[in-house]
Amino acid sequence: MLYVSHAPDEAARLADHLVVLDGGRVLAQGSLAETLARLDLPIRLGEEAGVVPEAEVAERDAHWQLSRVDFPGGCFWTRDAGHPVGARVRVRVLARDVSLALERSPNTSILNALPAIVEAIGADEHPALALVRLRLGPAPCSPGSPGAPSRRWGSSPAVR
Repeated sequence: MLYVSHAPDEAARLADHLVVLDGGRVLAQGSLAETLARLDLPIRLGEEAGVVPEAEVAERDAHWQLSRVDFPGGCFWTRDAGHPVGARVRVRVLARDVSLALERSPNTSILNALPAIVEAIGADEHPALALVRLRLGPAPCSPGSPGAPSRRWGSSPAVR
């Protein structure tokens, strides 16, 4: 089936293969994950830039409504969408939801920390932003939900 869309969320949800056109010419084609990760294409998604790794639901935490999803580069916790353990899912990770750090910090609200290597840095639509392509290596996946970050801080608004 051929489906034409300019909506990134729609493509992330429906597409397995993307064909990037510019002026009626094919600039690139490939799997959804590979094509969205390319920085050399004129795909400017702004706030919608991101990747869509294929993953498997490995664990669910009903209390915090989180799911741990495993993928070839590691695992991370995300909002529970109700998929059963073992289900294959696509998880959309927006660039704006990713933070980069040179070392792990225990005093943060960041729930997932994955070791990665910066492979490329490209320009974004806004001069203060950059697009970064990361290569994730095998990261250990520990069972057990980390819970909400507020739980770690005692849920107190006075904490500094």
